[in-house]
Amino acid sequence: MLFEPSGVVSYALLGSTNSQGKPVIDVEVEATIALVCQRCLGRLDYVLRRKSRLILIEGEQVLPEVGDEDPNTENMPIDEVSDVSDIVEQEVLLGLPFAPSHDEGSCKAGTELPRDAAESPFAALVKLKRT
Repeated sequence: MLFEPSGVVSYALLGSTNSQGKPVIDVEVEATIALVCQRCLGRLDYVLRRKSRLILIEGEQVLPEVGDEDPNTENMPIDEVSDVSDIVEQEVLLGLPFAPSHDEGSCKAGTELPRDAAESPFAALVKLKRT
């Protein structure tokens, strides 16, 4: 969930071949994204920095088993690499936190409590409970 739908994403893609001669794309993405804090629902400026290595599998080559893959790389069929914006979008989405929130102590959630129970929206419930 974005706090506001604007911002700048910087990225770099570098194509090469690895030691086995397979085509590789090194992807680097950096951005500051305005997210919604899940505690206070306020603005959270999340700094995203992500580096990935994509090994492209051509033609009839078989993708390696999940247990055999290098955890620092991702294998993907070359025909699925169609657009630079798709690659950058995937990296941004993979780099976002599941439940973004401010650091402990800097979040404003729960810091503003009503001064008087009468000011609380639940004051009527308290009266009902007493009777």
